[in-house]
Amino acid sequence: MMETLIFTLMWVMYRKSYIVPRKSYLVNRTSKIRVLFAAYCLLLLLTAFVMLSGVVLVSLSNQASATPVHITISSGCKYVMSGNGILSVSGNLTVNGTFSASNTSTIKFCGTALQQISGSSGVSSFQNVELNNSAGLYISADISISNTLLMSAGDFDLRNNNVNLGTTGSLSSETSAKRIKATDGTTDGRGTGTIYTTQTLGIGSYTNIAGLGININTATNFGSTTIKRGHLRQQGTGTYSSNYSIYRYYEIIPTGKTINYGTVTLNYFSASELNGHTDNQLVIFQYVQVGAPSFWKPLETTNTSPQAVATTVSNSLANIKLTCGSNSSPLPIELINFTATCISTSSVTPNGVEGVQLHWVTASETNNNYFTVEKCKDEACLVSNN
Repeated sequence: MMETLIFTLMWVMYRKSYIVPRKSYLVNRTSKIRVLFAAYCLLLLLTAFVMLSGVVLVSLSNQASATPVHITISSGCKYVMSGNGILSVSGNLTVNGTFSASNTSTIKFCGTALQQISGSSGVSSFQNVELNNSAGLYISADISISNTLLMSAGDFDLRNNNVNLGTTGSLSSETSAKRIKATDGTTDGRGTGTIYTTQTLGIGSYTNIAGLGININTATNFGSTTIKRGHLRQQGTGTYSSNYSIYRYYEIIPTGKTINYGTVTLNYFSASELNGHTDNQLVIFQYVQVGAPSFWKPLETTNTSPQAVATTVSNSLANIKLTCGSNSSPLPIELINFTATCISTSSVTPNGVEGVQLHWVTASETNNNYFTVEKCKDEACLVSNN
């Protein structure tokens, strides 16, 4: 098609004597101007054809290249993808200008070394992104994906940045061998980045929302809800500060209400996200606030690998934050001191003992709901007082 257009244009220019006259071997000044004008018209025609057909102006071979080619969109420049265009990238993509793409266009990362998406122009917006590089890809700037993030090969490392799927985007074909993760550049579970979606949740059942691996059966109307999935390990406190959750957590942020609850199913990858935990011992923990303190509360959990199911509890926090940990590694109370003081009056007993006052101080309380005090009169019976 392209060759036909070029040949036709050249033939017309020749017939109209826009190039060198057929019977003359000399090129006068007018002919030179006509040649330059004709070349300019040819360039415009080729550009229009490329834009209308959706062919990518900067296209790399889908085959892996020994030398990766990096693409940079400079500040003040605009890159437009139209139609069913596919931009195959074997190196890094840097967006300092503007990136615009049609709904059916795709950016395919297909290098052989670790690739990167970066930029200084704010959030870069893509329609479809495919990762097909076993060495992986990481982002050093926030991005949005309106349609599909296709995981064909390699891990997608969020590090400390976020992927916004909006209301229409979704994650596809993720497995333990090609997954979303968050590192600090070297170690898993150390990055703060998230991948999130915004959905309207009424009362009902929602399965694998946006492909993020969470099911929610709502008992109340959540309304417009942001659902975040992160991979930063959640840390215990006090003397158990060396305890951490698996490499995955979820945060559900409803609007219009501060108390929401429902049954949740959390999926995880037992081969890559357990962080040393034993699979069949995983329990869902919810971060709650009851009164003044906030703490991780274990929920009654049904664990059928690679899923954990529990019903969340109402609390005064505006969000529902969930992760998984082992019931063999509780998140405890850190006790500073505990004292017992006799309270006496002369009219009660000969020795004046009326009762015992207990006093204790904690440095931290995590995964704690209440204290139970047990007392005994005859060394045979313990009576609980909550």
